[in-house]
Amino acid sequence: MSKLGIFLATGPFVISVDLGERAPYISAGGAVWDSIDRPRTYAYTHFSGVELFEQTIDVAIDQYPDGDIEPIIKLIEDRRIPTPKIPDVLRLAGPNVKRTDLAWILVGIEYQDDDEYRDDGRRCRQSMTLTFRQHNAPQVVVHNSSPAAAAAPPAAASTGSSGGERTYTVKAGDTLSGIAQKMYGSSARWQDIANASGVRDPRSLKVGQVLKVPA
Repeated sequence: MSKLGIFLATGPFVISVDLGERAPYISAGGAVWDSIDRPRTYAYTHFSGVELFEQTIDVAIDQYPDGDIEPIIKLIEDRRIPTPKIPDVLRLAGPNVKRTDLAWILVGIEYQDDDEYRDDGRRCRQSMTLTFRQHNAPQVVVHNSSPAAAAAPPAAASTGSSGGERTYTVKAGDTLSGIAQKMYGSSARWQDIANASGVRDPRSLKVGQVLKVPA
């Protein structure tokens, strides 16, 4: 059976589960066009923005009759815990999985009624429908916090003395995704920098703050 791989974008974490019978599909997102009415003539279409994609994926976790799938289910459920911190940003892989180039967060779990239990009450079979939403890093622009900071020359990336670890000093106009683009050539790796530097809120960046840039 085909597998769905769920990877944590910033660390060595992976869940591998069987895909369900229904193929993954994009359930929401893309360009939004409104219809604007005009008197005595045809309405016209108006582009009003782009909604984040949502992808629906059926999975089946089956170790019937003696297996224990509770740890696997908990790993999946823990990715959806609602907290004010930065969400777990995920990468998806597998046959027919859509837009594997995008980052995703898990926003919905629907449990199907095919669950089976062992004699001790632990589940050995469970099908679920997972809903993922495209993750788009906030584009928070850093402003100078003082006239002295504004007068300072632009800071650039530098190499630290410990094991060749790179650092980056935040300057006015920076965003985490912009820094990631400069340092890695990919804005999608902004959370690598955030995690290494202990940044829990992208809006908290300060001019002059030194960020760690992992390899």
